[in-house]
Amino acid sequence: MTVHVSLLNSKQLNLPDLNFTKKTEAAFNRAFLCAARTLEQYMVQIQLVLQADRDRADKQFYAAICGLFAKMCRHYLSYVWLEIEHDTIGSQLLMEQFYAAAITLTYLLEKDVDRSLFWEYVAASILQAHSLILEVKMQLQQPPTHKDTLKLYAQLQRFLADHKSLAYLPAVDELTYSWGSSSANTTEKRASLLGLQALSNPARQLMLKVTPASWLELQLSQSLNAKSREISPTQTRTDFTSLRDASHLCLHATHSLLEVFVNQYINPHECRLQQQHMNALYSWFYTAHQAYQSQDCN
Repeated sequence: MTVHVSLLNSKQLNLPDLNFTKKTEAAFNRAFLCAARTLEQYMVQIQLVLQADRDRADKQFYAAICGLFAKMCRHYLSYVWLEIEHDTIGSQLLMEQFYAAAITLTYLLEKDVDRSLFWEYVAASILQAHSLILEVKMQLQQPPTHKDTLKLYAQLQRFLADHKSLAYLPAVDELTYSWGSSSANTTEKRASLLGLQALSNPARQLMLKVTPASWLELQLSQSLNAKSREISPTQTRTDFTSLRDASHLCLHATHSLLEVFVNQYINPHECRLQQQHMNALYSWFYTAHQAYQSQDCN
């Protein structure tokens, strides 16, 4: 199937000028948010190209790529908003979702030449579904029965029924989670293989396991905040390094997606244009971060 599309017109990307008069944190917040919107709009246009090509032999792999890219796009701008608004808990949760989607997307695109890794990726989820359905069954034995728990049980049953062709996997008879084979391991392993660990924070991921609003969570948060103030009393709360790295990760994943799925549908001139746009976006976030680091913002 041939799909003739044009991603962006040839006009210059509307990126903020960094030569603003007052080099304040608020000014950089506005600039980063504006540039993030531009990047998000660019990725949304690429989503439209992906949606135009539905008739593919590798439908399951293609559906996974489209789903991961859509998830990355949704969470990217939300993460930027929450970070700029200094919602630490919200940005932390969104970062985990965004990071996992972007790394897995890039991993499957760049490493899965013969689709073997993709099937291990699917197999790992079948194991997880078997494990989770046991836990759901236990919850359903304890009244009152929550309607969403029933819905989840039905969804898990449907998922397992749809993947009977991979029934060679060992049955899970304990409430334990497994990623399956080592090559289908966690996001951190994928990030390490790709050399994209910039946003990795194992401590943050462990903190997510602490019960919200528990005495432990309060004490740990209090301790971390006190230590941060002790190290740098004037430290601003917006993490521009993470904002830059998140944007660069988006661009890296998008570049891989263009190479595998999109460039075959656009002419060479448009391919060069897309590369120029991506270079401009990459350069802007890098330069903006450098400009912020060189200023005494308050």
